Amino acid sequence: MRRPWRRHGARHDGPQRHCRSALHLDSKRNASRRRPQSLAHRPFNHPKPGVAIKSLFVRRSISGYVLAGLCVASGALVAVDGGTATLKPLRGALTSGVSPLYYVAESPYLVGNRLGRLFSTHARLRADVDRLETELVELRRTAGRYRGLLAENDRLRALLGSTESLPEGVLVAEIIAVLPNPARHEVVIDKGLGDSVSTGQAVVDSGGLFGQVVQSAASTSRVLLISDTTHAVPVHVNRSNLRSIAAGTGAFDRLTLESVPIASDIVAGDLLVSSGLGGRFPFGYPVGVVQSVVRDPGDDFARVEAMPSAALDRSRHVLVVREGDA
Repeated sequence: MRRPWRRHGARHDGPQRHCRSALHLDSKRNASRRRPQSLAHRPFNHPKPGVAIKSLFVRRSISGYVLAGLCVASGALVAVDGGTATLKPLRGALTSGVSPLYYVAESPYLVGNRLGRLFSTHARLRADVDRLETELVELRRTAGRYRGLLAENDRLRALLGSTESLPEGVLVAEIIAVLPNPARHEVVIDKGLGDSVSTGQAVVDSGGLFGQVVQSAASTSRVLLISDTTHAVPVHVNRSNLRSIAAGTGAFDRLTLESVPIASDIVAGDLLVSSGLGGRFPFGYPVGVVQSVVRDPGDDFARVEAMPSAALDRSRHVLVVREGDA
């Protein structure tokens, strides 16, 4: 069988090319049916370039027209408002309508400003309170010192005033220590041998007889109080001149009278003064006040208790009688 004639150099593959194209399209169609297309592979409908550029120019031209119109309207309003009073009612109405918006817009600033003033006022008040409390403490301390000085001045005045009843010279001394032994009522004063203070001299305060010097050093002395159990002082009742001995009991607020006959003329409230017997204490100085008199029919002597006139546990300044003779 003869082959079909063909021109030299030409390819006669028309039917074969057609078959291959058909097979290729069928395979692509089958593949598209087997798997769905994802969003990434789906075709995107891009606008045509000419249409996009045209719409952009249209929007820009419209914006320009709007801006130009607003400028023209603003200029016209300014010209009309400056030349005539036509827009004053409209401007007033707009101002009244917009005023609430101003308040709303300024409210955060106003609230913040008021809160700031409130906090600053609170801090300032707190600082003022602290300063005033400090000043109050200082003033109280100063007032306490002044009260202490006034009280000490009164005690000294009373102490110096009591020297009128003393016929001899006296020396003002200050109590600087109290002996810690509870069985002994002794104090230490700041005057000693250098101040002509010697053993046996009487010591008084503004209220009455306080005690006597029992030991002297160069600049200090020990004083035995009349409330000590080893101390006794001759006294007499100022009202009836009844003589007795006032002895210490170990208590600052109590003395006892020894050997008081049951029929003696003595009652509660009588003043006891130093009798001057023995030459140890000056005559007539207050020693105590009778508090109670107990007369038991079965006893020969009455039990008499008295309260010391001197502030034995409170005095700070005393007088030393440098001569014991009355």
